This record gives sequence, C-alpha cells and structure tokens, in this order.
Amino acid sequence: MKKLVSLILAVMMACMMLPALTEATDVIGDWYLTEVQMGEDTLPPSALGMEMTITLNEDGTALIVSSYGEEAEEEADTWTLADGGITLNNGEDGPQDFLLEDGTLKVDIGGAYLIFSREAPETSALPEVIAAESEDAFLGEWALTTIGAGGSLLPAAVFGAEGKLTVEAGKLILVSGEDTIEGETALTEDGKLAIGDGSMALELNDNGWVSITQQFDEETVMVMYFEPAVEDAE
Repeated sequence: MKKLVSLILAVMMACMMLPALTEATDVIGDWYLTEVQMGEDTLPPSALGMEMTITLNEDGTALIVSSYGEEAEEEADTWTLADGGITLNNGEDGPQDFLLEDGTLKVDIGGAYLIFSREAPETSALPEVIAAESEDAFLGEWALTTIGAGGSLLPAAVFGAEGKLTVEAGKLILVSGEDTIEGETALTEDGKLAIGDGSMALELNDNGWVSITQQFDEETVMVMYFEPAVEDAE
C-alpha cells in the first residue's frame, strides 16, 4: 500500500511539473503587432513605420499581413501548437516559434522581439500646430522631451536625444550635447518662427509645446517637441 501511495504521489508531482500546453482556443484569431523590444527599449511599431497582423485559423492555416512604409504584403502560412506557444512553419528563415505569455505572442527575430496582442495598437494623438500671434509665444527656455515619429510620441531618451532651446527676441540657441546652433529668427505670416534662412522653423503647438520638424526624405519625418524648461530646485 505504501508503495502504491508513493507511486501515485510521484505521478501527481510529475504532472504538476509538466509545462502547461497551449490550447488551440487560446490562439485562434487575429494577433496585432503592438510592441517592438530592442534591448531595454520598447517602441510602438508605428515609430518604425511597421504594421503587422497574424491571423491563425482553426484549420491550421495562417495569414500574415504586414506593411513597412508604403510597402505592404500578404503571406500564407501554416501553424501548429507547441509547448508554451505556437510555431509558424513556413517562414523565409524556417519555422518561427512564438511564446504565449500573459495573453501575448512573442517572437525573437535576431535579438529584437515582436510582441503581438489581441487588440490593435492605438496611435498616439500628435499635438496640432497652431499659429502664434506674436514672437512672445516662443520666448524662454525649452527642453527636448519628446520625439514624434511614425505617428507616435516617444520619449526623447529612447533615441538618446537631449537638447535645450533658448529663444530670445530675434534669436534662437539650440544646445544638444556638445553642439550649439544659433540663428536669427523672424515671425512668419502663418505664425511660425523662421530660423536663419527659413529652411527650418519653430512651431507652436496646441498643448503648449514648441516643435521643430525635420524631413529626412519623402517617407521619414521626425518632430522634436520641446516643453518649458523646469529650473532645478536649489
């Protein structure tokens, strides 16, 4: 009897130690790319110009719809259950394993991780540019806090960016790291503060920030947002 009881207990312990198997009902349906993890940084896919949806069908087929910039494609695949998640079987580099964790699917793509959720990602609402009535709206000290990229707002620290903006009557000084840029300013008819030859301008936003927009090419636009600088308490 003692041996039988010991055997039953051993089997029960072994069962408790087995990893929980993924059920098909846990994963069937649509999965949306909501986060991209790169090292310690987490970015919304929109900041990288990415969108991706994976649809897992009950019959074992899958459809991957992705876009990068203006390029979009659809790819048919098949999927199978795996310990702790699923496997997409027909990727360009072979099968890809996705870990089902806390209601998300997570896949390693060479050091970075793509994280998919059941709900489509929300796009951050960008501040709207408004016309300044006078140059006075721009005067003062400003600190770079936020970067707008791909329709999303991200902390400037994610990009390793820092900057301090000083605006005086007819003059602007931008300090970023060891670099200092100075330029004369003038208020334009549409309420912007033109800098130097006017190829760049400081704009007033409806949330009280000021911003500088940089157009790198036809698809890449980055907006640097500055908030009123807070003096360090003595």
